[in-house]
Amino acid sequence: MKYPKHSFFILFYFCITLAILLPVASGCTDESEEAMETGSPTSNMPVPLIVRSTVKNFTNENHLSGQDAASSGQPATRVPIEDGNVTKFSEGDAAGIFAVRNIGTSTGVIVDNINNTKLLYGTSSEGSTWTPEAAVTLYYYEDVTYVAYYPYKENITIDPTKSVNEITASFATKTELQPATDQSTDELYTASDLMTASGQATDSSDPTKKTLSLAFTHSYSLLVLKTNVAKAKYKAPDGSFKYHPKVTALNADATATDVVIMDIKAYKIANGVFRALIKPAPGDYISGSYTTHKMLIKYNEALAGMAGLAAGQLFEYEVNVPIPGTTGATERALQVGDFYFADGTIWPGGIDTAEADPPKTIKDSPIGVVFMVGALHDGDRPSGGLYFGDPLISAYECKHGLVVSKDGISTSQKWSENPESVAYWLQDNPYLDLSSNILVDTGTLQGYTNTKVLEYYADNSSSGSQLHIISNIRQFRQYNPAPANSSGWYVPSYGEMSLIVSGKGKDTGTAGLTLLNAQLGKVYFGLKLNQYPFWTSSEYSGTQMIGVNTDTGAIQIELKANPKSMRPVLAF
Repeated sequence: MKYPKHSFFILFYFCITLAILLPVASGCTDESEEAMETGSPTSNMPVPLIVRSTVKNFTNENHLSGQDAASSGQPATRVPIEDGNVTKFSEGDAAGIFAVRNIGTSTGVIVDNINNTKLLYGTSSEGSTWTPEAAVTLYYYEDVTYVAYYPYKENITIDPTKSVNEITASFATKTELQPATDQSTDELYTASDLMTASGQATDSSDPTKKTLSLAFTHSYSLLVLKTNVAKAKYKAPDGSFKYHPKVTALNADATATDVVIMDIKAYKIANGVFRALIKPAPGDYISGSYTTHKMLIKYNEALAGMAGLAAGQLFEYEVNVPIPGTTGATERALQVGDFYFADGTIWPGGIDTAEADPPKTIKDSPIGVVFMVGALHDGDRPSGGLYFGDPLISAYECKHGLVVSKDGISTSQKWSENPESVAYWLQDNPYLDLSSNILVDTGTLQGYTNTKVLEYYADNSSSGSQLHIISNIRQFRQYNPAPANSSGWYVPSYGEMSLIVSGKGKDTGTAGLTLLNAQLGKVYFGLKLNQYPFWTSSEYSGTQMIGVNTDTGAIQIELKANPKSMRPVLAF
């Protein structure tokens, strides 16, 4: 019985050659339907053939893509090409062979009654060979073409007046050689794998023998279905935030059953791997179904770039079924450089370990990049950092870190039209119990509190309408909604802007900017942080604000009247 051996996909044909070694018989012209006696090389009598074989493997021709499981709730597909298929013959396999003289002409005729003669695969002193059943001998004739097919069936006939190609194609029209609708066992699958070959004997290294090489090729198409379950790859150590649903680890689905491929009950060759042989067809799709985890999974996919299913070609389709929950997921802490999505989920940034880039589409793209990890409540000093936290952010909320937006506000407007000091105004108009000098503190990650104070000023001061930094952040929020479990977008303080540029635990330099720009380049319409200067929410005086030199990371005092850009941030 023929069996498939699975190792890795080979994207070229591996030729299985049917080799027949024949001692030379000169002057062998007798074409009696009776087998002739064996003679010596000089006796003008025919000699028997020795038949060997190899097989031409299916070639992988397609690359399929499928729908998004995470967004649609349906199975997703992808097509890797690193697996493979090698076809071999086994002891006892049977093939049929015909010997034809003048093939393809009106005088074409079967020779020596080699007419669907049954050959059995086995081993002998000649190695792995095909030998006819008892009382049957194959002979060499220099003007004879041999045509063979597998698997052997009784009562198969050919028309010797037809061409070689017509004869080999005719086998696929025989009722006895059609692919079965149930190929779920090794025997049923093997019996459906029609292969054909033809050839004439040629000289061999042994001058007393001839070699007949018959390159078997598959007559049908092979469809391979890989069923996977997509489970969460990571989970937060404390479960307080979630990773993006597309950050998954794929595993072969060992529970997949009742697999149907193009109306054929498929053969399981390994956990999550099924195959079916079908007749070549002009259709440009693959479809079917299977059952797993108490769900009926249906799939229907176009064969991208293909006009149809061709003989001898392998078409592979992979279905990834998302499974909810984090059972078995690896704990992974939040890292600088991770991507942040509009639903509050995280995509690993791939800074420390190799991870795939996040989706780069309009509908499914990060809204920012994590630039600090840790809580921001009052009194916290991030490990190794230089800054205290934000007095208005609760210790139990927004405790994971800070995110810089993927894009910003580029404007020719001023920080403020009014040279009034907001800090000075707060002395007579206190906000909560905050110090009137709250905006001037350069050692804090308190952009959230600063923005709240500036909004208080904008809403309650007679000059508040001239505070353009607030009108701009409010407009940004309107068109760029933040997750409900975040602080919402705000104007970064000097401390936060310095952290963005220099990186955690550093006074100066641009290591942070380099890292974040690399990540922003992976985001759809990500705007790199290379447009100096940037607004901050930290005030220096009535006419000045505190900025950061993006070339050096050092503090830089800027006039409020100068036009600047702004990059919003949020805490979560």
